[in-house]
Amino acid sequence: MPADNVASVDPSRRALALAVFAGAVLRVMAEVGAYLLRQNRDRPVVLLSPDVPGGFPGSIAFMYAAAALIEV
Repeated sequence: MPADNVASVDPSRRALALAVFAGAVLRVMAEVGAYLLRQNRDRPVVLLSPDVPGGFPGSIAFMYAAAALIEV
């Protein structure tokens, strides 16, 4: 496979890679959420603090930008 032709990768392999990476992201989100709840047992509303909903779109934007830079 030539290095300059990324489109020649089998679509099923791309789907598998996407599923693996999406599963890894969801696992990290679950672990961070569990950690926040363990550290703040007296305040279970910590997941609704402005940092959490603000960090999620920020991380999605960062991953999108990284993918765009890699694709170029």
